[in-house]
Amino acid sequence: CLSQQTVLCENGRAINTDLYRSWFSVEYSRTILNHRALNRLCCKIELKELLVEMEDKDLLKSYHVEFIEGKTTKFEQNWLILQAASSWNQIKYIIFKECLINTNQKHIVNILNGKSDKEFKYLLVNNRMKVKLIENIEPTQVVRDLFIKGVFTEYIRDFILSKSTRYEICITLIDCLLRRSYCDFEIFLGCLKETNQSHLVNEILKNV
Repeated sequence: CLSQQTVLCENGRAINTDLYRSWFSVEYSRTILNHRALNRLCCKIELKELLVEMEDKDLLKSYHVEFIEGKTTKFEQNWLILQAASSWNQIKYIIFKECLINTNQKHIVNILNGKSDKEFKYLLVNNRMKVKLIENIEPTQVVRDLFIKGVFTEYIRDFILSKSTRYEICITLIDCLLRRSYCDFEIFLGCLKETNQSHLVNEILKNV
C-alpha cells in the first residue's frame, strides 16, 4: 500500500514526493516569484484552455477553477495559478509544464526554465542568420500578427510598416525584436510558422 507521500510514475516506480519538496519550493519559487519573472508570466499566460488541461490532469479541482475564473482580471487569475504552483512538488511542476506545452504555451515554459534573453538576441544579430532573415522573410503579415498577439504596440507596428522597402521593414523588425524578451521571440517563431515560413524557423533553431 502506498502512503499519501508517494506517487506512481509512468514506469510504475513509486517516488516519495516529499523528497522533492524542499528543492522544489526553493528553486521553482525563486524562478516564478521574482518580480520581473512574475510580471512577465502574469501578463503572458493564456488561461482558458490551460485551466481545462490542469483540471483534466488533477492539478486543480473544479472549485479551484471556478474561483480563479471569478477573478476580474487576467493578471489576478494568473497570479493565483502561480501562487499555487510555487508550493507544488516537482511531479506537479512537470505536469504543469506539460499542460502549458499542450496548450501551445511553450514560450512560458522557456521563461520557467530560465531561458536567457541573450540567447535569442545572439541568434538575431548573428550575421549569417540576420542576412538570411532579411533576404527571405516576408515581414508584413508577421508584423501584423505580432501586434495582434501583443508583442508590438500599434505605434511600433505602424512604425515598422511605414518603411518604404521590404529590406527596410525587415531591418526595423529585427531591431525591434532585439528589444523584446525570449518569450516574444518564441511568439515571433510561431508567427513565422503561421505565415508559411517554417523553413526560416528551422534555420534559426539550427543555431540554438
